[in-house]
Amino acid sequence: SQRVLALLGLNQGHSIRRWQVAGTLWPESRETAALSNLRSALWKLESLRDSLLEVTNVVLSFNVDIPIDIQRHKALARRITESVSHAGLNHLSPNVFDEDLLPGWDDPWLEAEREAYRHLRLHALETMSLHHTIAGRFGEAIEAGLIAVSAAPLRESAHRAVIQALLAEGNRGEALRRYRDLCELFDTEFGVEPSFSVD
Repeated sequence: SQRVLALLGLNQGHSIRRWQVAGTLWPESRETAALSNLRSALWKLESLRDSLLEVTNVVLSFNVDIPIDIQRHKALARRITESVSHAGLNHLSPNVFDEDLLPGWDDPWLEAEREAYRHLRLHALETMSLHHTIAGRFGEAIEAGLIAVSAAPLRESAHRAVIQALLAEGNRGEALRRYRDLCELFDTEFGVEPSFSVD
């Protein structure tokens, strides 16, 4: 039942045919068994079903009037990365982007959506870091960059955001230490140097 809600919530605003939902969630089952599993999952939702879902004999959809965190976070990340002014970032904690989509779930149907959201939130975190560095808010800049580094340890642009914030703050020694660690990491993993340098 949780996975039915998750799948439909990730596709909020779109109707999905019952057989597609069943086939996505139970790909190794025969169609009749998968549809039976879907009916059982919908039945277990009981009273929640009518408030959260639009259910017909053919299609299912998530109620568009119900706010969903992931949809809100995706919209926020897009505003951050696409905005020119970045108004309001000073009051936004980078922790809003510190978690992956449905951590702990290993369902194959989640992989593409998780990867897309991962890149979106990493771009948002790097944008936040750059904005805060320019604004002289170095603590927030470093925090946003470190969250991105933690989420993607081999992402060069995330490391660069942290190092730029440290340099702008005047912590040259810390910036050099992080840069040398990055050089060692890249040499070990890829046999190359980062595309930027710290003099």
